[in-house]
Parts: sequence; structure tokens; C-alpha cells
Amino acid sequence: MNNYDIKAGPKFFKAFAKFQAEALAIPKSKQGYGYKYAELKTILNLVKPLLSQNGLILMQPLQGSTIDTILVHAESGEGIVSSKNYEIVSLKGMNNYQSEGAGISYMRRYSLGCLLGIVSDEDVDATTAHVEQPKPVAKKEPAKPVAKKTAKELPVAPKDGPRKIKGKEQ
Repeated sequence: MNNYDIKAGPKFFKAFAKFQAEALAIPKSKQGYGYKYAELKTILNLVKPLLSQNGLILMQPLQGSTIDTILVHAESGEGIVSSKNYEIVSLKGMNNYQSEGAGISYMRRYSLGCLLGIVSDEDVDATTAHVEQPKPVAKKEPAKPVAKKTAKELPVAPKDGPRKIKGKEQ
């Protein structure tokens, strides 16, 4: 729950639809942990002018460990709010302040992408690079039953003894 009295309405939706129709593809120029992504500053540099052209204001204030992403239609005050709690984690090679800053930037980027309906990274869920897939089990064909031969069908030596074929006994 957020502390804002903001509700979406027809003027907001009209402006937001225009923004989405004009929105550009976001270039994913940074590499991290096996996937490419767009930096927060790249996303903001691309979307802020388009939002402004459509009378939309973007804000991302922090409230404790919550990042609010707010998009408001400047003229009507209509808009939407998305709130996301984040945890502070320790990152290797960073002090606590650097780790918190990295986490805030990460959550701002994802919250912004979700709110605006833009993709800022590669969809790693669709790849199998990070998930070990079960190996298919080969199906064994059932063995074909071997027809048992009756005594009448078995070969029998000739009554007059073994035959000689080109110098060999048979």
C-alpha cells in the first residue's frame, strides 16, 4: 500500500497510450551475470523526453526500504503507483552503502520497466543456460517374442547319414 492519493483516469490512459506507441527499443549495452541489460540512466534518457511530450511525470521516491514508482498525468493529476520493497544485501567487493545503492538502482530499473511496459534486459527465463534440463530417458523397445520351433520344424539329419559337400562333412 502506498501513501499517495493517485488514481488512473481517462486523461492518464490517453497520454500513457501515446507514450507507449512512441516508445523506442531500449538498447541493452551492459553485460552482467550471463545476460545483457540496459543501465538505468540509458532508460531514463530515452523515456523522460517521451513522457514529458505526453504530459506525464515520472518519480521514484524512497520510503524506508520501499521504492515507489509514480507516473502522473501533469494536467489532471491522474496516474498510477507501483511500490516495491527491497532487501539490502552485501555484495562482494562493496561496502554497505555501495551495496544498498546498487540494490536501489536495480529495483528502480525493474520497477520502471514494469510500470512503463518496457523490456530493459534479456529474458533469461526463456533460456536454458542457467537451468539444467532433465535428460530424456531412452525408451527400450520391448523384446520381440521368439517363436519356439516345434520338434517337427527343427532341422533333421538325413536318414542316410551326413552329406559330403565339396570335401566337407555336413
